[in-house]
Amino acid sequence: MTFSKNDCENYMRTIKRLRLAEGDAVAFQNYFNKTQSIDSKFYYSMNFDDENKIKNLSWVMHES
Repeated sequence: MTFSKNDCENYMRTIKRLRLAEGDAVAFQNYFNKTQSIDSKFYYSMNFDDENKIKNLSWVMHES
C-alpha cells in the first residue's frame, strides 16, 4: 500500500476542517465513523489517556 506526501496533506486538511467546530478526538472519531460507514474495509483504532486525550491512533484504508 502506498501513501504519498500528497495523500497525507489532503487527509490533514480534511481533519483540520473538522477540528474547527469540535475537539480533536471527536473530529477524528466522527470522520472515521463516517468513512467506515461508506467503506467496510476501512479500519481504525483509537486509545485515550487518563485525561481523555488521544494516546494512540491508527487507521488502514484499502486501495481501490
